[in-house]
Amino acid sequence: MNTHDYQIVKIGLTIDSSNNALMATNGAATAVLHITSTSSLAGVWEGTMHDLYGSDMAESDADWFALPSLIINTSGVTKNLPGATVTPTDDDQLAAACTGARFVRFRRTAGDGTGNMGLTQAQLSDIATSAGASGTVDTEMPAAAALADNASNPTAPAVGAFEMQYDPDTPGWDRVRSQVQCYSFIPDGTDELLISADARFIWGVDVFTIDATPVYVKLYDKATAPAETDTPVHRTGVPANSTAANGAGNNKGVWTKPVPVSNGLGVRAVTGIADNNDSALTASENLINVYWSK
Repeated sequence: MNTHDYQIVKIGLTIDSSNNALMATNGAATAVLHITSTSSLAGVWEGTMHDLYGSDMAESDADWFALPSLIINTSGVTKNLPGATVTPTDDDQLAAACTGARFVRFRRTAGDGTGNMGLTQAQLSDIATSAGASGTVDTEMPAAAALADNASNPTAPAVGAFEMQYDPDTPGWDRVRSQVQCYSFIPDGTDELLISADARFIWGVDVFTIDATPVYVKLYDKATAPAETDTPVHRTGVPANSTAANGAGNNKGVWTKPVPVSNGLGVRAVTGIADNNDSALTASENLINVYWSK
């Protein structure tokens, strides 16, 4: 099952004789329209390369071209060729490829309805694969009122909302609450520590020493405390200090993009560079910080 980052852009759209579902693509690959209610609504997915502004916002002056689309519901996934008329029912998810278009719209041809519309970087084919033939994977955009209510949010994520995350422990969708955290410790010998037994993201490591020997810190993708027989996913260190009392050894780093670990996060601190080194550090001469998030 794929999980797609999803950004809600417009909530509570009215689709009727005066209003189409329209939005700028902002370089996204796919637009998704969650139909919340319909009264015989029908329409066609279209895109344009024109910039819409001023009088063009009426949509009448731009050149529009037909887009391929999907209907996703509990009955499965229906693929529609460009130009095909789409007739959704309540709670259907409509998805259209918008690559190459600056604006995309679901142009109403009959009836009326309401819905929420947004963008994802996932390709149309990826969304179809995530939803599957049975349509049992929920691609629902959480409603604004349900964002903080795990019981009301999707429990099988295929499309996740912007600034939301899926918590498998609850389970459910909720607003992102996990900030980057710091696991800080002072080694007292050969430290082989388990930071977390769950999937995590590593954001960086700080190492400070006043020791006259090198210090090496190694991070592991493990659900148990690491040992010298394990292979690290990240290695760093600081050199030996000829002027140890001055604290010349310092290695700081918080990364712009995290390194994921799927099993858990562990750390070892030793005086040898080899992965199997198990030489103890001098107690109370080193400070180590590991930055991580859920």
